[in-house]
Formats: sequence, C-alpha cells, structure tokens
Amino acid sequence: MQIDRKKLNSKFLTYVINIISYVWYVILSSHRFSNMVKTQIITFSGILDILAAG
Repeated sequence: MQIDRKKLNSKFLTYVINIISYVWYVILSSHRFSNMVKTQIITFSGILDILAAG
C-alpha cells in the first residue's frame, strides 16, 4: 500500500493550521488588546482558516 504524500501533508497542514487558529482564539479572548491588534489577529486567523479550507 502506497501512501499519498501530498494528501498526507495536506491533512497534517490543515490540522496544524486549525490548532494555530484555536490558540489565536484563546489568546484573543483571554487577553486585552487594542482594537488594532485585535483586527490584525482576526485577519490573520481568517487567512489561516482560508488556507485550511483550501
């Protein structure tokens, strides 16, 4: 049985991106940041979600 490396890497990358997004969410909800920093974090999280979906 041959393992499809590209598919495996894609699943692993999606898993890692989801973990990073979750960590960002926890940090965002537990700390007080300025609105500008919150906007940047939310934008970054959105980009990660798009990458994970693709």
